[in-house]
Amino acid sequence: MCNSKETSDGGKDQAVTRQHLCLKIMLPIRIMVDGVPGQSFLEAAGVRFLGPVERDELFQYAEVPPGWAVQETADPRFTKLLDNKGRERGSIFYKPDFHDRCANMSLTCRFDIRRDFDLEESEGNIAWHVTDCEKVIYSTPPVKLLADMSMQGAQAEQARDVAIQWLDTHYPNWCNCNAYWD
Repeated sequence: MCNSKETSDGGKDQAVTRQHLCLKIMLPIRIMVDGVPGQSFLEAAGVRFLGPVERDELFQYAEVPPGWAVQETADPRFTKLLDNKGRERGSIFYKPDFHDRCANMSLTCRFDIRRDFDLEESEGNIAWHVTDCEKVIYSTPPVKLLADMSMQGAQAEQARDVAIQWLDTHYPNWCNCNAYWD
């Protein structure tokens, strides 16, 4: 619980007080997950929304659980919302251009599927990786791309389906942004 106080003598004469503080941050009002509003997913993860930022139609104040943080990325338009274990829970985009100002947040599921473009480029094979917070936990068997480019899309989908089947078997609720974090 935020702002709760814990006391302990820790073997000493004086009581030691620790305050667990939640971080108050600004998040975009537009929060999405797979094309649908995603604020309720963050609320279920312990984020409290405190209301809109005065005179700013793009942002709202939020209090995130203890240990959560906002991390900058190499691209100044993007930041990441990290949980108390350093795992990305969302990607925040902000473009401050006065003529085209916008902000939004996309929520991140713990598991994802990524195409291996390096393997495709270097060896002409297609494969997909299942990732758990960016760490590869399963890879589909590589498949040699056909010379007929019109067939390569179907090959890619078939290989992707193998990765999806693996996830459906091992983590059936993998598409839920609140699943499997704890």
